[in-house]
Amino acid sequence: MKTLPQYGLLITLALMLSHCATGRPTAPKSQQAIVLPDTTVFRTPSPDMPIYLSVRHAIALHKAKSHRVLTTLDSAAILLTKRFKQQQDPGTVTTTRLVSLTRATLELYHAHLPQPNPLSPQSPLATLLNTLPTKVSAELANHPHYRDFYIRKLAGDADVPIDLTPEVLSYIRFFRTDGHSFFTRWLSRASAYLPMIQAEFQKAGLPKDLAYKAMIESGFNPRARSHANAVGMWQFMKHTGNQYHLQYNSWTDERMDPEKATPAAARHLTYLYKHFKDWRLVIAAYNCGQGRMD
Repeated sequence: MKTLPQYGLLITLALMLSHCATGRPTAPKSQQAIVLPDTTVFRTPSPDMPIYLSVRHAIALHKAKSHRVLTTLDSAAILLTKRFKQQQDPGTVTTTRLVSLTRATLELYHAHLPQPNPLSPQSPLATLLNTLPTKVSAELANHPHYRDFYIRKLAGDADVPIDLTPEVLSYIRFFRTDGHSFFTRWLSRASAYLPMIQAEFQKAGLPKDLAYKAMIESGFNPRARSHANAVGMWQFMKHTGNQYHLQYNSWTDERMDPEKATPAAARHLTYLYKHFKDWRLVIAAYNCGQGRMD
C-alpha cells in the first residue's frame, strides 16, 4: 500500500481473515540506542527546548529503569502535539529537529508500552500521531516503530476489537505485498455497495467496520460462488438463506441481490452476537458456522 491511512482497512480485513486468533503475544523490546539531536541545534530561545528537556528526562529515567518513564513520555507527547498544532508547516531546520524528537519519543514508547496492544484513541501518543504534519509523517514513514504505532492507533479506533496477533500482522503484510492486486480489485467494487451496507448495519445497531466482512467473503462480488456453494456477496448457504427468507428457486436467487442479502446478513450477525457475545467469535462463526464455533 502507498499510504498509511489504508492500514485501517487492512487491520479490519486481517482480523476477519485470522478468524478467532485472540492471543496477545509480547513483542521483544527494542534494543536500539535512543538518540536525541545535539543541544547545539537549538537556538536560544527555542520553542522546542521544553520538548527536548522532557525527552531527555525520559531517556534518563529509561536508563535508570524508573517506573516514571511513561508519565514523562506522555508529557513529551503532549508538548510535541501542541508544537505541531502551533506550526503545521515548519521549516526545514525545525522539521529536522522535531522529527528527531518524535523519533526518540516513539523509540522510548516502544521500549515501555505493552506490545502489541491497540492504542487508546485518547492516549497522548495516539493524539500525537493524529497531529503530525505531512512533512513529518513522510520523514518517519519508514521508521518501524512509527508504522507499528500507526497500526496500533488505527486498531484502537476500530469499532470491533482488534488483536494484533502474528496472524493479523502477517495478513497486513500480505495485503500490502503479494495480495495487493486482490485488495485493489476488491476495493474498486466497494464504493458501489459500502454506503448501503454501512447504512443497513447502522440501522441494525452493528459496528460499521463489519461491513468489510463482505469484502472478505466475496470481494464485494454479488455473484460470487464458493466451492461449498455459498452464494452472493454475503456467501449464504442455501439453508441459512432460507432462515432469513431469501428466496431461492429456478428463476431467482436472492442471495445474489445485495439489497436483500445485506439485511439478512445484518440479522444473522445480530443473532450470532446474541449467542457468542464477542465480535471476534461472531466473525469466526460467520465463516465456519455456529455449530463448529460452539
